[in-house]
Amino acid sequence: MKIAIIYCSKHGTTGKIAKLIAEKRSADDVDLVNLMDSDEPVVDQYDQIVIGGSIHYGRIQKNIKRFCERNTDKLIQKDLGLFICCMLDEKKEEQFENAFP
Repeated sequence: MKIAIIYCSKHGTTGKIAKLIAEKRSADDVDLVNLMDSDEPVVDQYDQIVIGGSIHYGRIQKNIKRFCERNTDKLIQKDLGLFICCMLDEKKEEQFENAFP
């Protein structure tokens, strides 16, 4: 199974989580893609997609938001996983819903 873990990591926390997810899927063919320093991957070449980003001032990073907007039609047809890294536990559900409507 070919998996893309697509994330944005400015300070490293989201990248650490992405790497932990990749380690758990070590039997699969996993590509880690940090949109902060890599081109957007071609969604069609993956069986599963995991997308994650950190929340800054209540919003997910622009690179993640743009990637999701550009690829919505393809992403909804994939086996998809989503995650966020945030500081405020009491707002995590609201921030998740805002990040991935």
